[in-house]
Amino acid sequence: MDEENSESNQQHRPDTGHRDERARTPPMVQEFSQLKVLLEKERKNWENVLAGHVAEKREAEERLHRKEEAVNFEMSQMRQHAQATQGRLEQRILLLEDTVERLEAENTTTLAAFKLEKQTTETLRDRVRALETELRGFRLHEERGST
Repeated sequence: MDEENSESNQQHRPDTGHRDERARTPPMVQEFSQLKVLLEKERKNWENVLAGHVAEKREAEERLHRKEEAVNFEMSQMRQHAQATQGRLEQRILLLEDTVERLEAENTTTLAAFKLEKQTTETLRDRVRALETELRGFRLHEERGST
């Protein structure tokens, strides 16, 4: 009778093709399935960790690139400033060289004028002495002639 009931129950219950698979799956396969799920979770976790590291690396590279650009810009500004300063200094040196040449020429002219003045003064002094001597001689001659 039980057989009849079980048969009748089976007849009334449609066969869905789904039977308790766990009951029929060996424990090793069940363990493998669980490990597979755990490994998949771990893989996703590591992918997320790796993605975070990749993002950090990319951000660090971008920061480094920005710093390099800033340093390059600053170096460019410094080079331009140095070139401008060098240009001003070179102009100043040329001006000083011109000033030195002008002063040397003025010095030469002044020295020549002083030498000429000295020579003229000596000539005039000699001439004054000669005239004084002549005047004394003339006065002596007048004094002797008047006596």
